[in-house]
Amino acid sequence: MPIRHLEERALDKYFDSIRHLPLLTADEERFYGHMWQDDRNADGLRKLVEGNLRFVVKEARKFEGMGLDLLDLISEGNLGLIEAAKRFDPLRENKFLTYASWWVRQAIFHALAEHGTKIRLPQKVAGHLVQLNRHTGRLAQALGRQPTVAEIAEASKFSPEEVTRLQVLQQTTNTISTEQGMGDTDLTVGDSLEQEVEPSAMRSLDHEAFLSQLQKCLDSLSEKERRILSLHFGLNNHEPMTLEQIGRSFIPPISRERVRQIEERAFNKIRERRREVLCDFLRGELP
Repeated sequence: MPIRHLEERALDKYFDSIRHLPLLTADEERFYGHMWQDDRNADGLRKLVEGNLRFVVKEARKFEGMGLDLLDLISEGNLGLIEAAKRFDPLRENKFLTYASWWVRQAIFHALAEHGTKIRLPQKVAGHLVQLNRHTGRLAQALGRQPTVAEIAEASKFSPEEVTRLQVLQQTTNTISTEQGMGDTDLTVGDSLEQEVEPSAMRSLDHEAFLSQLQKCLDSLSEKERRILSLHFGLNNHEPMTLEQIGRSFIPPISRERVRQIEERAFNKIRERRREVLCDFLRGELP
């Protein structure tokens, strides 16, 4: 059966599985939020996620045709939804989706930046977009709604005109993130942004969680796949290397194209592992 038909069947099966899941009222969201935050009851976490899976589908459809299949976009958005559910504070009495929408979109943005169509921007512009997203996310969590242009401008160094311009640029590109490439090198914009700022406690926890997930992903790969990813992205205190340099480091040497193929195979394994994590969650086996 053609791959396209298999993907359509998988989508149909997924849509059927979530179509009849009940939507939650604000009171139910707070109830399940307390179940998770107060008692670490997995049923509360699961109910928060299941009640909002259709929102992820709606968001994912906005990014079709940008380099990832719809099923991949939904999978990445669902991971963001799970993260939002874990962090949701029911005491704020805000709608869960007001908070979760930022996490869902960020998960999709990062997936597109890593695996979708890359749109290269000047370093300064990409840096401004990163800062805009950071301020917008913090305000949305504090206010319980999407902040206005004036509120973002007041909380940042940007003028209202600059905020509007950056928001339009964000909507136009959609795949902008700190993973944007810089020139002809393998380095990213994120490597050079605001390294002197002391990270917050939440950022430190996020970093620790990221490193833990990264190690689990690497452990699922073959020795050659781990070596290529580590050398290409500068893991384990390595200097980042180009695909051609990595190929020459093997004995006997392998071609740049062969390195690219092995790296892509590694990414496919990682994406498959993330799908398995989501399935385990929905079955009640927390990651």
